[in-house]
Amino acid sequence: MGKVKLESICTIVSGSTPKSSCPGYWGGSIKWVTPAEIGDETHYIEDTERHITEEGMRSCHLRMMPSGTVLLSSRAPIGKTAITKSAMCCNQGFKNLICSKSISNEYLYHFLNAKADELKSMGRGATFKEISKKQVESIVIDLPFLSEQSQRAAVLNQIDALLKQSHDLERCTNDLVKSRFVEMFDSEKFELVKLGGYCERVTKGATPTTLGYHYQDNGINFIKVESLAENGSIVADKVAHISDECNEAMRRSQLRVGDIVFSIAGAIGRTAIIPDSILPANTNQALAIIRLRSPLAFDRIFLRYALISSDVTRSISSSKRGIAQVNLSLTDIKNLRVPLPPLALQQEFAAFVSQVDKLRFETQQQIEKLETLKKSLMQKYFG
Repeated sequence: MGKVKLESICTIVSGSTPKSSCPGYWGGSIKWVTPAEIGDETHYIEDTERHITEEGMRSCHLRMMPSGTVLLSSRAPIGKTAITKSAMCCNQGFKNLICSKSISNEYLYHFLNAKADELKSMGRGATFKEISKKQVESIVIDLPFLSEQSQRAAVLNQIDALLKQSHDLERCTNDLVKSRFVEMFDSEKFELVKLGGYCERVTKGATPTTLGYHYQDNGINFIKVESLAENGSIVADKVAHISDECNEAMRRSQLRVGDIVFSIAGAIGRTAIIPDSILPANTNQALAIIRLRSPLAFDRIFLRYALISSDVTRSISSSKRGIAQVNLSLTDIKNLRVPLPPLALQQEFAAFVSQVDKLRFETQQQIEKLETLKKSLMQKYFG
């Protein structure tokens, strides 16, 4: 069929919000959706958090959208998509598409996802960016015959299903390790000791600019809180860089293999064990460097999980202070009380974590392959 504008194959529906001050408008049986209810992995939406009455619907001239409508958020943020599985209304944050018989709603859903960055770039407005109904109507889509649309959508749906399974498995591996830790190291089973007594040193870095230096495109790796993923890995593209001279000026916070970094400002409690592959590296004042004393009383993998265990996080909560930004001092870190099981038991747990990490690594590789495949197909299908 070639390229056509969305206005020729869809009816674009905007929404509105009944007055919140009128109780008679709310609590009815009519579903009413907002962009906040659509997540990054949302494909379908069947029910909504809030419901309105027929009176509320009439009050702001809302139109009921049929099941199968493709939702498209037009502001705060632009580009979130989902397909309705039941009839509903929406608020003013949408420009939704009711499909004609010439276009598959699944195909349109994937097309809009593929064009998310372009949709965001179309946004206009001083206070917040928004795309208009006219802009959505003017979007051009390559429209093959329905059979081809359905085939393309089916392939992308299969990839999405595999991605969901992989992400679910990844989340399960995280939960599995935490559950195993609780099972093996219940806080009542073992003596609680102050962490500082088992450390060679607990220190932190500084901000390069306070010493007269600046970040640069390459050089010595510089780890920040945002460089640490929640799973304990270091995110390469979120690592900054400093010069050799800056690294030498910050000799006190130069990192070594096996150091545990622990965030003490902002997102408190993020941890990572420094691998050889990241060195040479340094860090700033938002990360405490925990360097264990030899001979080791703690296995590093065990200690990392101990530091993010519920018992320790409760202890941290009672130590938080700061007005502009909650933070912990190095003394707080030294005074943290952590369980001290026999080293052999800690190493048994570490071996279990290593096995789970292998599964996690394989799962992450699978996710990367699927995402690469999906990106390639979307480029092929939608340009």
